[in-house]
Amino acid sequence: PVTWMAEKLSSSPDQEAIHASLTDLLEAIQQGKSDRGITIPFDIDKDKFIIFGDQHKGGKDAADDFMPAEKNYLKALQHYYNEAFTFLSLGDSEELWENTPKVAIEKNRLSLLEEAKFLQSDRYYRIFGNHDLEWKYPIQQSLFLKPIFGDKLKIHEGICLKTKYNGKDYSILLAHGHQGDKKSDGNPLSTWVVAALWTPV
Repeated sequence: PVTWMAEKLSSSPDQEAIHASLTDLLEAIQQGKSDRGITIPFDIDKDKFIIFGDQHKGGKDAADDFMPAEKNYLKALQHYYNEAFTFLSLGDSEELWENTPKVAIEKNRLSLLEEAKFLQSDRYYRIFGNHDLEWKYPIQQSLFLKPIFGDKLKIHEGICLKTKYNGKDYSILLAHGHQGDKKSDGNPLSTWVVAALWTPV
């Protein structure tokens, strides 16, 4: 029954909806709608990026998939910070379907402080995903994230990297990847199934 329910409620992206949603996001960013995203110009010969997504930092319990990787994650962040990389966090940084924001933040304070170092050096950009959709809202950001990151923190739906190569302009759209999936983006039933059924199982 659990497998049947998971298949019924699992991700079911629609190609046309994805294309329309991502096109809308890209156009909004290109038009300067800062509530949707940001454009980051970069020099392809000099600038360096590290892109992390789907860390799903949890509550340090048996359902926490991030916990076994935390030591490696911290070492990686220290390395990339020292090597002057810019950190792009592509959503689902915290697992807020299985945990309250308060628990996820309290249990992962050390990792978040390491991430915050990038922001203080103006080398940190974050977007929200479907499992940390709450970070889309300024009140939640102020209550839980800004005490660690500070007021410089901005959270977007998408990021557009822009550069020149061989005299041509290039853009790379970065998004969490659940656009166009009605069963995933902020769906309260899917959230409840994960929190109430899947996590205990």
